[in-house]
Parts: sequence; C-alpha cells; structure tokens
Amino acid sequence: MSKLGRILEFVRILRAKGVVSKQQILDRFEIAEPTFKRDLAFLRDEYGAQVQYDPQDNVYRLVSAGSVPMGAVPNGDLAEIPGLWFNEEELHSLLTMYELLKGHGGQGVVAETLAPFKEKIEALLARIANDKHQKTKSATKRDTPVGFSPDLLYERSHAVRSRIRILPMAARRTPSEQLTQVADAVIGRKRLRITYHNRMRDDVSERDISPQRLVHYRDNWYVDAYCHLRQRLSTFSVDAITKAKPLKVSAVEIDEDELNTTLTSSYGIFSGKPVGTCTLLFSEARSRWVCDEVWHPDQKGQWVATDSGRRWQLSFPYSDLRELLMDVLKHGDQVEVVAPEALQEAIHTICASILSKRPK
Repeated sequence: MSKLGRILEFVRILRAKGVVSKQQILDRFEIAEPTFKRDLAFLRDEYGAQVQYDPQDNVYRLVSAGSVPMGAVPNGDLAEIPGLWFNEEELHSLLTMYELLKGHGGQGVVAETLAPFKEKIEALLARIANDKHQKTKSATKRDTPVGFSPDLLYERSHAVRSRIRILPMAARRTPSEQLTQVADAVIGRKRLRITYHNRMRDDVSERDISPQRLVHYRDNWYVDAYCHLRQRLSTFSVDAITKAKPLKVSAVEIDEDELNTTLTSSYGIFSGKPVGTCTLLFSEARSRWVCDEVWHPDQKGQWVATDSGRRWQLSFPYSDLRELLMDVLKHGDQVEVVAPEALQEAIHTICASILSKRPK
C-alpha cells in the first residue's frame, strides 16, 4: 500500500471507530514505529488533521480531519469533489448505488467506508432542495428566504432511503474486515494466509492463497484464487474465511483465459471444467420468464413446438450437479430434464426421498 493510501486508510479507521491504538496501526499496515510517527506528523502538518494522543487510554483520537480528502462541497446547483461535479440527478444515482451495495452483501464495508460520503451527499441534496425552496419563495414574494434547515436534511434523506428497496435472498454475513483484506489483496496483488472453514467437510484449515479476483454471486462474496496448499485454482467463500493475514509475498499471476476455463466455463460458482451439456425444457407458462434469463454465458436457447404449446429449451455446459439440482428443483413440475441422465436420476432420488417423509 502506498504512503498516501496508508494515511487515508488511517483516517478512515479513525473516522469509523473514533479512537485507535498505535499497536493496531502497526499491525494493520505492518509498519515500524518510526513510519507511524512520520505518517502522524504528515497528517498533522500537511493536512492540518487534529489527531490527539490520550495517555490515559493509550489511544489516538481524531478531533478534526482538517483537509484530508473526503466527501464533497456544494457549488451552486452542483456539488464538487476535487475534479468532479455532480448535479442533483447524479447525486440521486450515487445514493442509489450506495443502497444497492448495502443490500448486496457489503453492509459492513459500505457502512465503514462510504457512510461519511453518503452523509455528505444527503446534505448536498438537502441544500439543493433548500435553495430551490428559497428561490420559489422569493419568486412568489410570499415570504423571505429561510436558512438551511436540519429537518429538511432528514426529510430528504429519509425520502431517498424509503424509495429504494433492496431484498437480498440467502445472503450470508460477511465480516467487513475479511472482505476488506481480501479486496485489498486482490487489487494490491499480494498473497493471503487464511483460516478457512469448509462447510461440506466441516473442517478448518490454514493455507496461503494468491487472490485473482473478487466475485459477487447470488448476494454473497467469493474470491477466485490459486491455493498454494492444494496447488490448484479454487473459489473460496469470503464469509467462510475466519482469519485473513496479508503477506508481503506477491501473488502468483494466473492468465485470465486459464481462470475462465477452469472456474467459469461450467454452470454455477463452483464449476470446474465441463463434463457435459445440460438441456432443460420448460413449460409454456414458465418459458415466458426463463427465455429472458441468463443461466450461463455460453448457453443456447430456442423455442420448441410441442403438443402443449411453444416451450423454451435451454442448454449449457455443466460440471458439478449440486447447484444445478437446486436451481432445477425450484421450478417443480414446470421443467423437464432432457439431459444428462445423471441429473434425471438425482432429481428422481430427491423427489422419492421427499415423498417418503410426508406425514402418514
């Protein structure tokens, strides 16, 4: 991490937590005490940040961030971030993006990193609304312009939040610290030492990985990485990483074509190389929805004329049947498995097991 990036992250942690100990910073950035002192002096001298040491609790407190870059300032009908200007519609889009991220498994990271920025955006929107209100009152000469109202800020921000609704399904809780460290390793091209809980085998292992890319799939976060323990490419659930420690060793670089061939050429998140083609035939009613769905980048779909009407036939490569089974079963009797035979047999076995458990 660069010096500037480290300093900005230092302030972000102070903003989020209010206080931080010197040891926490030394451990977080793996720096020596002289570097910490230089960063602290840079913050105070160059940015005018007021970071005070509390000898009683042995922590540092952020009193004022000075001119450390963060947020935005109003500029007439526009809002400015150094080098960027936003109009009202664009500010609404930024808030929508925030709500979208918050609702898609990044709650902790978004709350800690973007919340101060979100508050600035909401304040700017309220000011713009207040300016419009003042201009309207001046034009109609019904009253004199009033000052900025905190109540208007609350009403404006509440209106934005109440009109954006994100409903994540089956999203698992991902610790913000783990997600931040994984993302930092992916972008910074560093290895990670992780403690990983394999839910299938219910065991815990420690391994070094070279993260390649971060993946958001079905409301959950995953990382594609080269596992140095198994000496192969694998996909890890970030929420199953109980500990993550960045290493100073550079990550092994895997060619993107090899990543796609190994990890995304078949159906599902834990795909692997294809072993065959799955072909599904949906009922006439269900076809009207499924024909617009993307199940796999290399899928092939076509309308088929049958005795029961026009039906949508979908084909795509598969490797692992587990996730595919769940997605086919959710369509119930509205889908017919044309191939493979192994999927047909697995569904028959599951359905027989379900029927055997019904109350007598």
